[in-house]
Amino acid sequence: MYWLIVAIVMGILFIITGLLIIGIGYQVGKIYRKYCWDIISIMVAITSTAIVIYFGEWIKSVIPINLIVLLLLVYVVYIGIRCYVKKTGEKSGDIIKKNTGRCLYLPVLKMKH
Repeated sequence: MYWLIVAIVMGILFIITGLLIIGIGYQVGKIYRKYCWDIISIMVAITSTAIVIYFGEWIKSVIPINLIVLLLLVYVVYIGIRCYVKKTGEKSGDIIKKNTGRCLYLPVLKMKH
């Protein structure tokens, strides 16, 4: 009887954990689509992956970290920088939006009338 209670509790904990992972993944996906859905992000992903593959042994000798974790950390930092730049650009009026939904970062000249 005791093992049945333990199995039910473990099952409930696995379900809650799975739902949390799915929910967090969905929210991260929404942020990614809003701020980083462009060719620059693809280039950053390919370039950082190529660097980690090519310099993998050297990186492992200098930093004792899993290379996949390092790659994910680099991409998380990149997404954070993109979100920050977009938010500060929207506040200051430096972003000109095109019909495609992508953002073009240009300084807006303030003209006196």
